[in-house]
Amino acid sequence: MSEELVKLSYLQETIAIVAMEDKATKNSFSKPFIKELCQVFEEINSNQKVKVVVIHGYGNFFCSGELPEMIATINIKQKSFTDLTFYRLLLDCHVPVIAAMQGHAIGSGLAFGALADLQVMAYEASYTTSFTPGFGLTYIIPRKFGISVADNMLYGAKNYSGTQLSQWGVSANFVKKIDVITTAIDLAKKIAEKSRENLLLLKQHLTNEDKTLLPQHIEKELGVLDQ
Repeated sequence: MSEELVKLSYLQETIAIVAMEDKATKNSFSKPFIKELCQVFEEINSNQKVKVVVIHGYGNFFCSGELPEMIATINIKQKSFTDLTFYRLLLDCHVPVIAAMQGHAIGSGLAFGALADLQVMAYEASYTTSFTPGFGLTYIIPRKFGISVADNMLYGAKNYSGTQLSQWGVSANFVKKIDVITTAIDLAKKIAEKSRENLLLLKQHLTNEDKTLLPQHIEKELGVLDQ
């Protein structure tokens, strides 16, 4: 029996905890990993008791993003825009999602976490990405981390520690690595005190602009490949 790469558990029935544990690829977007992520969020969205989700990685890694073969297929246009919808799982989740980024977030793995509604990040972890067309990096990185940080990441693949990002005024919750997941769960408990109906409505309204603009930026990024 194969080991689960993405594990789903529940706290007090209303809080879904998603643990990404593909240790072979450091939580990179392999086909099996993507399949399990999609299955987990399909179950979450069908659960009428869930009010909030906490997603985290393992050890030193939150998410390492795209594998080289994924980049290659995008570059030669074997992968269509709709093939990348897994990337929107946190954005499209019906209820609020907290990304407990206790470890390194690299490449599109950083943008994956940035598409959550709230982020809890570790002072000690490293956060970085460069430009890979098709993942909406030109939209979500400036949106969540600011123009200056985005420029340094996307042009120069600059690494930022959580400490540095906090000094740049990034509006995430920064704590010590050991406290990231517990901080995210405490935050989830406070959110879960609200009614599910209000949370569904709030999520819909607060993500409306992102859901409109993200696909536009992705299409423009993929258009770069035509040039």
